[in-house]
Amino acid sequence: MTEGTAFLERLDRACETWGDVNPQEFAQLIRELQRFPPAEQFDLLAQAFVEDNYLKQEYAGRILTQLNPPCARSIDDLLPRLLPGWNLSVEQLPRYLAGAFGRQTVLTALDEIDSSSAPGSSKTKTVRYWLRMFPGDRST
Repeated sequence: MTEGTAFLERLDRACETWGDVNPQEFAQLIRELQRFPPAEQFDLLAQAFVEDNYLKQEYAGRILTQLNPPCARSIDDLLPRLLPGWNLSVEQLPRYLAGAFGRQTVLTALDEIDSSSAPGSSKTKTVRYWLRMFPGDRST
């Protein structure tokens, strides 16, 4: 078993054990993830958004906003991969994307998804909603 697989299994166990985000488990997940190079941290957390599992995504989203790891992927590759499984209630993913790529870049990528009916196009309106809820440019 790789270390990345072990982290993802720990995340799965946290979701099975607790009915909500457990503060001690959350802190332990952060400590474990910090053992990875920053570029790998995002890739591990992104896997939580591939399937619609609210609690798993809530853990991953909170860790994303706390650690703010860099993302080596382009927004155009990332959104079609993550949006189909993204749980609409997890606002941290849009917040992270806006911080990592810039709000306007995210909006442009959402426009492209809308115009092509790419996977996740049914969720672009909610991403725009969450982007309006964050401090800063509210012109979205």
